[in-house]
Amino acid sequence: MEITLHGQKVQLYFGIRFIREMDNRYFTGNEVAKYGVGLENAYDKLKNHDLVMLDDVLAAATATQFVFTDKDFDEFYSETDPKEIDKICDELAKNLLTQPMTKKRVTTFKKNLDEVNKKTTQE
Repeated sequence: MEITLHGQKVQLYFGIRFIREMDNRYFTGNEVAKYGVGLENAYDKLKNHDLVMLDDVLAAATATQFVFTDKDFDEFYSETDPKEIDKICDELAKNLLTQPMTKKRVTTFKKNLDEVNKKTTQE
C-alpha cells in the first residue's frame, strides 16, 4: 500500500518492524503476551476511523524509511479529503487482514471479535 506524503509516494510496510512498533505503542502488561497486541488495537480502531490510530499505523508502517512525526500527520491530514481519510483507514484495516506478517493474528482477532459481537446482539 502507498500513501502520498509531501507530494511523494511512500510505500507502507507491514512486517516485523511494524508489529514491534505497534506493540511498543500499545503494550501494557505481561511481556509474554506482548506480540500482536498493537495489531489488534490497530485493526479495531482503524475500522472506526480513529485518527490517533491512523497516525500510529502510518508511523509504524514507515518506520523502516524515516521518522513519521505528528507534524507529518497533521500536514497529511490537512491535505487529504476527510472521505479519503476514511477510505485509507478501511484500506489499512483490510491490509492488516492480508499481509503475510499480520494476517494470522488479525484474522483470529477479527473472528473472536465477530463472535463476541454476535453474542452481544443476540442477548
